[in-house]
Amino acid sequence: MGRVLPSLNFPRPSGADASDAIRPAQLRGLSPDQVLVLVNGKRRHASAVVNVNGTQGRGSAPVDLNAIPLSAIDHIEVLRDGAAAQYGSDAIAGVINIILKKGAAGGDAEIGVGAYQKHDGKQVSLRGSTGFNLGGHALQQLYRAAE
Repeated sequence: MGRVLPSLNFPRPSGADASDAIRPAQLRGLSPDQVLVLVNGKRRHASAVVNVNGTQGRGSAPVDLNAIPLSAIDHIEVLRDGAAAQYGSDAIAGVINIILKKGAAGGDAEIGVGAYQKHDGKQVSLRGSTGFNLGGHALQQLYRAAE
């Protein structure tokens, strides 16, 4: 990600109390709360944890990007130039718009296997996603009942 977007910093703090649980995204080296995070074009709420000690963006309450599953993301759009003019002072550093997967068609599966160089440990990861219709007739009845 750093090669595609060098102004993005996604630090991994350690030894900083509750700030370890949240990985803030920074653009242009500014504080994480100066980056506006959108999910499907809507503002994402900030976390309740305030960065403390020697972490990046000390004193800020960043958005927890780890709360969005990677398998649910279709693509990510980043707006840097003119973001503050369009979105206001929340977007001084820029805007990160996370677009989620949509629709009931298709799916994907992924298997990852790894081992340490000394062959003293292995790692296996499985991931999959699919979409399905919930039944058109049943949903139509629910919509009619709600009206």
